[in-house]
Amino acid sequence: MDDLFQLQFVFRQIVGDIKYDESILEARNKKWPDITPVTNKSFNTAAFRFIGISQLCRAVDIYNWYCREALKLALSSSPQLVVEVIRRQKGRIADTVSKAENKGKDAATEIIQEFLQDKYKGDWNIREAIHRNLNVMQNPEIELLCLCRNVLVHRRGYDEFGQVAEAIRNLGSQRALIGAQWYPPGHMPIALDEKKFLVVNETIGDWAGQLLQQQIFMMDQNFAHVYKLPRQVWEQRKIGRTFLGPPTAEKQVQSPIHPPPTTKRRL
Repeated sequence: MDDLFQLQFVFRQIVGDIKYDESILEARNKKWPDITPVTNKSFNTAAFRFIGISQLCRAVDIYNWYCREALKLALSSSPQLVVEVIRRQKGRIADTVSKAENKGKDAATEIIQEFLQDKYKGDWNIREAIHRNLNVMQNPEIELLCLCRNVLVHRRGYDEFGQVAEAIRNLGSQRALIGAQWYPPGHMPIALDEKKFLVVNETIGDWAGQLLQQQIFMMDQNFAHVYKLPRQVWEQRKIGRTFLGPPTAEKQVQSPIHPPPTTKRRL
């Protein structure tokens, strides 16, 4: 949660700075309308796309890491309860349980050992064990975000095999009951352009990060309650920026996060 929170805060600050710089140019253009307008539009577009990609991909990676660590904790804390549920399911981890028991070995220990050896190279196997086998809640949009991450990383965002388009169709009108903070209910901006590339910008990346924060928070409560996992209160680390200037102009930007203003005074 700290990583996701700081990721969001840092990028919102960068986006705010870029928009402020553009607002100065816009003011200049209005002041001298007869002179050729000056803009950083091409730079801004590229920057916002890279920021969006970084946010989305990093947020998904953090979520996958959390799933892996939460499952390891569940297998360590409540092995009998977790293994009993997995045993009745299908999938790679269920196969590990079956093989371990056939050999007279402890199934929970075998699963954890395979984690440590990184035999589960596909994060999908981990998510399947948690959300399908153990029935821990997952918001409808999350698997689409995981797919988008893979398409962005491995195919530059090009939906070569139509997987993203199919996932969007399958998602339909399904949405998280409690979605990303600061965005309207039902907001789902994932889309493809006319060339089948993912449309990604700073707003889409910000939405993805917020939705995954909500996913982890709610999933954490669900997982801990059902499978009796140990709990620890999370104390959010503060993060902020300090601007130096004339005594009357000193300013601090501190968490919690609020939407960045479109303009601000540079100090």
